[in-house]
Amino acid sequence: MLTKITLIAIGGGFGAVARFLLAAWAIRMWPNFPSGTLAVNLLGCLLIGIAMPFFAGHEPRFREEWRLLLIIGFLGAFTTFSTFAYETFVEGDAGQFGKALANIGISVVGGLTLVWIGYRLTDRLLGMSGGLSGG
Repeated sequence: MLTKITLIAIGGGFGAVARFLLAAWAIRMWPNFPSGTLAVNLLGCLLIGIAMPFFAGHEPRFREEWRLLLIIGFLGAFTTFSTFAYETFVEGDAGQFGKALANIGISVVGGLTLVWIGYRLTDRLLGMSGGLSGG
């Protein structure tokens, strides 16, 4: 178990640094748009789409340790959006369009709603809006 956690931690460290560097670059390139997160999420989706087939099936091409390092660790710290996109793709690819759409709707609407609730709650209880506008 310690080996698995170590692999995830190492991958996660590299993923977090890669996220920071790519986001900083994207923000410099397109400063008037949330381009950092967008660039990270889109690249993460491409990377998980490339990587997952190597770990799928009855006889994966790479050992479990590589999945822990690259998918759980690196991509987990780089972006969890890639996992969301991949899981939604898998449902749709299996013909489970209702599940795929439910995952999209619940994740996007639910996520935005919970960010709003958390932000408003913190602002009301602690006065910590940070000067952001909102109603």
